[in-house]
Amino acid sequence: MPEDTTRRSFLAAAGTGAAAALAGCSSNEPAEGTPAEETDTAEPDTEAEASTDTPSPTPSDEIGEFPQDHIKVDTEEGVVRLAIENVEPSEFGEAVEAAGYSFGSVESTQAPFDPLMPRADREWDRYGANRGPSDEEAATREEVYYFVEETNWEAVQELPLVHTLTQQIWQDRVDVRMAGTMEDQTFDDLELEGDQTLQLASPGPVQTLDPVNAKGSGAGYNQYNAALMNFDNGDLPPVADLAADYTVSEDGKTYTFQLREGVQFHDGQELTADDFVYSLERLAGAEETRNADDIVGGTFTIQHETTDGLDGVSAFEPGTLGVEAVDDYTLEITLENAFTGTLSQLAGGAFAPIPEGSVAYPTDYEQHGLDGLLYEGEYGYNEFFSTDGDGPFFAGVGPFEVDSWSKGDQIRLSAFDDYYGDGPQIEAITYTVIGNGSTRFQRFKNGNLDMLGVSSSGAIPTAEFNPDRRTIESDEGTYAVGTYELDNGTTVNYGESEALDTDYIVFNCARVPKPARQAMALLIDQERIADDVYKGLNTSAYHLSPPGAFMGDTPGENYEAHYQNGENNKLDRFSDGYPYGVGESRIAEARSLMEEAGYTSDEPLEVEFTVFSGDPDFDSIAKTLRDKAQAANINISIVKADFGTVIGQALDGSMDMFSLGDGMEYPDPSNFLRFIPPYDNPSGMFTRWTYQVRASDADLGGDDAETVRQNIYDELVDN
Repeated sequence: MPEDTTRRSFLAAAGTGAAAALAGCSSNEPAEGTPAEETDTAEPDTEAEASTDTPSPTPSDEIGEFPQDHIKVDTEEGVVRLAIENVEPSEFGEAVEAAGYSFGSVESTQAPFDPLMPRADREWDRYGANRGPSDEEAATREEVYYFVEETNWEAVQELPLVHTLTQQIWQDRVDVRMAGTMEDQTFDDLELEGDQTLQLASPGPVQTLDPVNAKGSGAGYNQYNAALMNFDNGDLPPVADLAADYTVSEDGKTYTFQLREGVQFHDGQELTADDFVYSLERLAGAEETRNADDIVGGTFTIQHETTDGLDGVSAFEPGTLGVEAVDDYTLEITLENAFTGTLSQLAGGAFAPIPEGSVAYPTDYEQHGLDGLLYEGEYGYNEFFSTDGDGPFFAGVGPFEVDSWSKGDQIRLSAFDDYYGDGPQIEAITYTVIGNGSTRFQRFKNGNLDMLGVSSSGAIPTAEFNPDRRTIESDEGTYAVGTYELDNGTTVNYGESEALDTDYIVFNCARVPKPARQAMALLIDQERIADDVYKGLNTSAYHLSPPGAFMGDTPGENYEAHYQNGENNKLDRFSDGYPYGVGESRIAEARSLMEEAGYTSDEPLEVEFTVFSGDPDFDSIAKTLRDKAQAANINISIVKADFGTVIGQALDGSMDMFSLGDGMEYPDPSNFLRFIPPYDNPSGMFTRWTYQVRASDADLGGDDAETVRQNIYDELVDN
């Protein structure tokens, strides 16, 4: 990634360091699968812009003159970048040479130029400059968020389908409060009748107890550990947990936390600021970490130094993290840049502490030029986190401690008597690994599970859910509760809450032309998908940001007002809201759009749609879209692949379009919207929505960046 620290590459979020090389595609060459006469570089059509029936292929409210600020110069790396319509790589190379500079090669990124790209880039820069805590900065961020959502409406890089509702059902013997949007539920205040062991299910193996290694695979985390902040009963905003209090510096970069005193780890040691220094260092630099990007990546970045010769998060130099133990109970964290989601980020499970020096760090110290370990390690890694010898010796600070753990079978927790909070009021929790959703549901119906849905995506499998058996008795805003009648006649407690998730279709903009992406948006009926495919267990989506984390103090209301009525719109053509139809499929308009782009029933566009294997819901969506698309001169072939294959091919840019679901790592629109503005390196974008010509290995003769840019600009204008 370039120096822009406001973005985080999806390849890093996916937990891989692989990056595809730039692929060549000159500015006047059509994308793969595009008729030779069709490009996205036409001048804006003012008359077409006024129509709200079918979105205009090109924005009208864009730059009208040759944009000097689209030339970017990196004098240290010797790279000159260009993002200007209708300039071929050869012309750019000639301009660089005519300005007096030599270069090694000129190459172009994949997607055709879209006039909205440079403005999206500039708007996102406004977000990067306004991430602090002030009301004025928050207002600027919201403006950018609305603009980026509308950018996606226009470009259709990612087509939102549904937002997820999380179900939960529980037996009458369980007295528990339903968790809200953040699903951060602990059971220290839960009461049980009879046997005091809460029987729960985990949908997959409990892969790890190590907070820096866990990525959606640690059942029970909320029960056996905690963080500086948390989401009380799953509600926003985050509140202090292991922190008793905190202050934020005026520039929004330094957070000072006063820790709770007397908090004990399960091994009897008292929690101090040194434990956090050690634990956050491991999060950034441990060989086992899968979450380094959460702390030294491009979105939330704590100050640190880097090692020469290494790239990305692997360049983090152990021992340099901007985290200081001022005294035993005072922790100071200094960021590279102010970040509005800091407190929510610190509430994540990856930021949970373990006792200082529990395991060696860093085990790969020689790679970083260190003479030895910063922490020798009291236990071997597998002793502390696994079952080697008499292990695990893992110690957290939660209301329950780990008694036993068999990765593919079960994890058992017992009440921790010295827990710093109230409770726990039950004796134990057992998570049993049950991979099949129908099997979990049957176990619950038989009374062998007390609750269902806590550790799985849904309590009741979609195929077995009957919405008529659901009764909502109380709507609390972030969650609703009532009852559900099982098919055996038993009535159980029922709750549902809106998760911060979005399911969507990702388009590779270098392979699927813009008119086709817009046509498929016209074909999709989100309301039908939510009602018929998901039986009302998901809600229709018209934005990437889910309603619970949308803009403003009333995010759900603002979400609806924007897509229904165009309130707070930033681009004139979206003054009426979502442009592709709400609760309808516009087949005739989609066909007209494709015909204008040169596609006919005799010569349709051929596209492959890759969906996850074993996902019947997305399979149904894909088949419906395929059938409708035929009437719009688009032939869709459906391909099945497992999750790992899909992510690998997304990084390589080798698919036309594919299914994806994503959950927010912190509750702010930037968590999703950061993937929409163009990246300098297209391999950092699943959507490849970027256009750029690069002169690499340029000899700039010592000129400053502004001079180089001006000289090359003058040459391009003159010629």
